[in-house]
Amino acid sequence: DWAGDYDLAKAAYRALRLEQPAALATLRLGDYLLAEGDPLLALDCYREAEQGFSGESDVCGLALLAYRRGEAYWRLGQAEPAQASLNEALKLLPGCPPPVFAEGRELVRQALRRIQNGAQTLWPQWRWQVYEDLLRLRLFFHPD
Repeated sequence: DWAGDYDLAKAAYRALRLEQPAALATLRLGDYLLAEGDPLLALDCYREAEQGFSGESDVCGLALLAYRRGEAYWRLGQAEPAQASLNEALKLLPGCPPPVFAEGRELVRQALRRIQNGAQTLWPQWRWQVYEDLLRLRLFFHPD
C-alpha cells in the first residue's frame, strides 16, 4: 500500500471511510515490523487491524490477521498462542472466496506443522491477491 507508507495509506482509507483497506494497511505495517524483527510491535498493529476487520465483519481479513498473529507469537517463542491463532484462522477460512480458502488452508496447515516440529524457519507469505483486488475495486465503486 502506497509504496510502504502505511500511515499515509491508513489515513487516506479512513478519510474515505474504507475501514477494510485501512485495516489491511495496518496489518501490512505489522508484517513489515515482523520482518524487521519486532514481533511485539507487529502484534500491536495486528490488534489495531483486528478492530477494523471486526467492525466490517470481514472474516477473510480476520483469517489473514490470525495467520500473521500466529507467526508473531511463534517468533516470540509462544507456541500455544501461535497454535490458537492458526486454529482461529482455520475456523474463519470457510467464509472466504474459494481461492483465498484454498491457499490459506494450506499455509495454515504448513504453519501448524512447523509448530509441531519446532521449526524456526520463516513462514510462507500469504499472497492474498484475490482479497486485495476486491478491496481495491471497492475504491472505485464505493457508494459513498
